[in-house]
Amino acid sequence: MPKPLIKIPAKRPRILCILHYPPPVHGAAMVGYYIQQSKLINEEFDCNYINLSTSQQLDEIGKGGYKKLLTFLKLYFKVIFTVIADRYDFCYLTINSKGRGYYKEMVIVFILKILNYKFIYHYHNKGINSYKKNWLLDKMHSYQLKNSRVILLSKQLYPDISKYMAEDKVYYCPNGVPVLPDLKVENLNIYRAKKKTPELLFLSNMMREKGVFTLLEACRILQSKGIEFKSNFVGSWSDIKEADFNAFILKNNMQGNIFYAGRKNEIEKSDYFKHADIFILPTLNDALPLVILEAMQHGLPVISTDEGAISEVVENNFNGFLIPKDDPETLARRIECLIYDPSLRLMMGTRSLQKFEKRYSLTTFEQNFVSTIRKIVNDFTSLSAAVDN
Repeated sequence: MPKPLIKIPAKRPRILCILHYPPPVHGAAMVGYYIQQSKLINEEFDCNYINLSTSQQLDEIGKGGYKKLLTFLKLYFKVIFTVIADRYDFCYLTINSKGRGYYKEMVIVFILKILNYKFIYHYHNKGINSYKKNWLLDKMHSYQLKNSRVILLSKQLYPDISKYMAEDKVYYCPNGVPVLPDLKVENLNIYRAKKKTPELLFLSNMMREKGVFTLLEACRILQSKGIEFKSNFVGSWSDIKEADFNAFILKNNMQGNIFYAGRKNEIEKSDYFKHADIFILPTLNDALPLVILEAMQHGLPVISTDEGAISEVVENNFNGFLIPKDDPETLARRIECLIYDPSLRLMMGTRSLQKFEKRYSLTTFEQNFVSTIRKIVNDFTSLSAAVDN
């Protein structure tokens, strides 16, 4: 009598994941943390994680010094010892597209390319296209991206990398954020409808490129018109200093309208979203900020810029407004429109929530990420089989 067939489980792809996770807290680091902690992802793939972060505070990012150099060297030796000790099928790397971080991460690329590693690059920012006329960076990007695969947050970001990657080697996986189980947006809307003074919310790192001073100037315009509002700024100081922020407020006598709340943890952040009526992020340089997804989960209309892939999540005149970059006059008009039309705020906020639930939860991201990595693994496997034949 023949023995029953024993089903041998397929070998899980072994992936060396070199990625950012906190501290410091920023979008790419949070996504790295979600990937590292994901039960679904780690059941599907045999992953080993190395933290790419070499800074503890936001204001340390992009700066040098002996301590930073020592941290870099420790990172490189960890990568070398890890690949000497064991062999992986692929390297997943959340590489920067520009800046000092790119050069730091390219050392890792050089090390692993010498060892013939296949790369999966996951970009959380943009800017490659802006350096295409730089001879050195042009050569570096060509070398880095050869025989690799790329994950972008949106098809809208493909033009940034189109010079170096054919589109059939690029995959798309929008980010997602955890669903808050006890969040009842319908109750928040009842509370919001009873408020007399609308609350604006800026929640991000206190950086010039996030549009902090664009929003401050828009608030000054609103105040000059006698419009009642309260605007909360939540986030860690970065290239904007507290003294400069306070000087603007004092100069324009805005102490009764503008409030800086400091850095907050996840629970405290949610409280600010719950008390807000309008979320505003007039960013000058972004790909697809997680904080917009968090605002949408809380049922808020969003005002942001037509930057990166933001228009994919914030549809103009649907669940918020898109404005030109560095345009406080237009921003002030859009805020004023929402302040004086509570029903429009409610409608846009409801649409935000519905769109979030459909596309941008963390569970949806994890499923899309697993599906994306599977496709890339199959692509590489098919390519290797074709070469062997």
